[in-house]
Amino acid sequence: MKKLRQSVIFDILICVIIVAGTLFFIKPIIVSGSSMEGTLSDKDYLLISRQAYTLFSKPKAGDIIVFPQPDGDEKGKRLYIKRIIATEGQRIRIKNNKVIVDGKILNEDYIGRKETHGNINYTIPKGQVFVMGDNRENSSDSRMFGTINVKNITGKVIVRLYPFGKFGRIR
Repeated sequence: MKKLRQSVIFDILICVIIVAGTLFFIKPIIVSGSSMEGTLSDKDYLLISRQAYTLFSKPKAGDIIVFPQPDGDEKGKRLYIKRIIATEGQRIRIKNNKVIVDGKILNEDYIGRKETHGNINYTIPKGQVFVMGDNRENSSDSRMFGTINVKNITGKVIVRLYPFGKFGRIR
């Protein structure tokens, strides 16, 4: 009986360690809104990597990230999901409805409408990223609230779990 009890306690301990580790490294979230439409849809169920950016890995253009809302009435209460367009040291310019990074027009095959409104022309500061939603017409992003501090990134989107027909890695 004592061996059975020890075995059950051991199994429970292993489960607790697995769950705690998973919650430390991975976090589930549900998309709320249409700012990433084309890539992600309202009510998509995602997993994000909370440890994606460490000493050995930095955010890069094209990554889809999650971060606390940086402005407005809900500041810090809601999570935003956006795509990184430019990283520290890069020069971003939005001119004539085109996004230009380091002098090159971005090839953004992930957006439906190829027009991007805004009048931006600056270099991204150290430790910051410039983000935009894929649904540019319906996105509150760095064009409105400025760059995001890398330290404020909650995680990187790694996989869509639901709907099952769209299950897979997010790029």
